Amino acid sequence: MMMSPESYYQSYLKGKSKTELLEVINDLEQEIKELRDMTAAPDYKQLMYPGELVRLSCKEDYLKRAKEELAKLG
Repeated sequence: MMMSPESYYQSYLKGKSKTELLEVINDLEQEIKELRDMTAAPDYKQLMYPGELVRLSCKEDYLKRAKEELAKLG
C-alpha cells in the first residue's frame, strides 16, 4: 500500500537538512526513471501490487512534496 504525500512527508522528509532532502530527491528521481523505463517497454506486464503505474504516480507526488520542502529551506 502506498502512503499519501503528507504521510510520506511525516515519515521521510520532516526535519531533514537541505543535503538530506537532495539525497531523497535524487533517490526518488532514480526510482521514477526506472519505473518509467519499465512501463514504457513494449512487453510491459504488471509485476507486482500495487502496479508500477500506481507506484510511479505516488513517487511523483512524493517528489513534488520533497521539492516543496527543499524550496522552503531555500
